Formats: sequence, structure tokens, C-alpha cells
Amino acid sequence: MAITPSSIQALQAAGQAVDAARLEFVEQTKDLNERVAAAMASNPFAVENDGLYEAWKRVSRISHDLQQVEAQLRGLYTAASELVGFGTVEVKYAKSAPRLLPPSSVVEQSVADVEPKKGKRKAKVKARASKLGRKSKNTDLLTRYLRKVLNHKKPVRLTLAQMTERTGIPSGSIHAAVKAVLDAGVVRLDGPGNYRLA
Repeated sequence: MAITPSSIQALQAAGQAVDAARLEFVEQTKDLNERVAAAMASNPFAVENDGLYEAWKRVSRISHDLQQVEAQLRGLYTAASELVGFGTVEVKYAKSAPRLLPPSSVVEQSVADVEPKKGKRKAKVKARASKLGRKSKNTDLLTRYLRKVLNHKKPVRLTLAQMTERTGIPSGSIHAAVKAVLDAGVVRLDGPGNYRLA
């Protein structure tokens, strides 16, 4: 599987666009807040104040929702950058929190699928076990779960959320556990989200 730098940059551009929209809504929320405060100070019982207050609440909710979308995009960016196998670098832009940017020397990478030859299966299993020698509890939980639900022939579609729910591994740790299991050669990734036993 290969993820190109342009895919990573597209996620980053989406994050920047959402951040710009969020900043606009934050400014509008501040403006409406001042208008509501002034209207309430001048005539607290005016009927128009209710509409102004409702508008302020809606704009505040949109601003909050944009902040959540931005956090989700940041998580997607991190997950996608881990799939390419390179680290991330923090870069600041436009009055906002640090953003992630891939190094400029990123080269498209792919996973080569090599079928084991008959007769050498036991040796490969032992080699995989030694690679997993210092397994974490999360890696062990994920390995046991994947061995129950996957087979060698047909890939099974699994999301990280499903793995988190069914193993009890925290969502912040599931990426590392999946990477460890993939690196150890216990499972193979046949396209995005499609796993099978190696």
C-alpha cells in the first residue's frame, strides 16, 4: 500500500481550511457576544435580544464543532503519516495550534507481499515470535484478537474503532499496537483496512 505526499498535503490543506473557518467563527462569536452584552445593558427586556442571543449560541456551537473537526483531521493526518512510515514534523501557521507537515524528502513506499514457501512455515512462525519478543499488553491483546477473526486466505475489513472496541485497547494506543503486529509479520495489510494472517 502506498500513500503519496500529495495525499498527506491534501489532509493538511483541509486542516488549514477548517482552521481558517474556525478562526472566522471565533471572531463572529466575540462580535455577537459584545452585541448581546450591549443590548442587555441598554434594554434587558427587548424582544430583539432573544434573537440576538440565539444567533450568538448558534455561532458558538458552529465554532466549537469546527474545532472538533479540526482535531479529527489532525488525527487522520497522524494516522496517514504513520502508514507511509515517516515521522512528522511540527509546523506552526496562522495563529493556531501546531500542525503536522511531512518531510520534503518523502518517497512513496509500498508493501511487498511475499508468500511463504511450504515447509518453511514453522521457521517463519518462530521468527515472528522472536520479533514480538518484548510484546506490550496491547500488542498481545490485538494479536490474540486478530488470530481469532482473521484467516490466511481472505482479507477481512476491520476499522481501528472496531479493534479498539473489541480488544479494550485505548484509541490512542491502537495505532502503535497495529503497527507492532504488522511489523512483526503476524498479519498483512491488503489495502486500507483489509487485514489477513500472514
